Amino acid sequence: MTANVLADAAWLNLDALAVHRQIGILTLIVLVALVGFSGVMLFVSRTTRALPMRAIRAVLVLAVAGVGASMWAVDLGGALRHTKVGR
Repeated sequence: MTANVLADAAWLNLDALAVHRQIGILTLIVLVALVGFSGVMLFVSRTTRALPMRAIRAVLVLAVAGVGASMWAVDLGGALRHTKVGR
């Protein structure tokens, strides 16, 4: 809805908006994968005392990827809104 309202704005770069939207979707996918994998590990940890190191590393990698994708989306969103700030 907001994209339709702002479609005619002269200051809005539609290509940058499309990239921002794609990175936001990527962030959502990474974070949903993190939640799902963490939930499975939590369920498995009820019966097993030690979790596999691969699973722990996978959660760590997904968490770092989620933070990185979130920061990238925030940076792109800020660049959309604050075009006066040089890059």
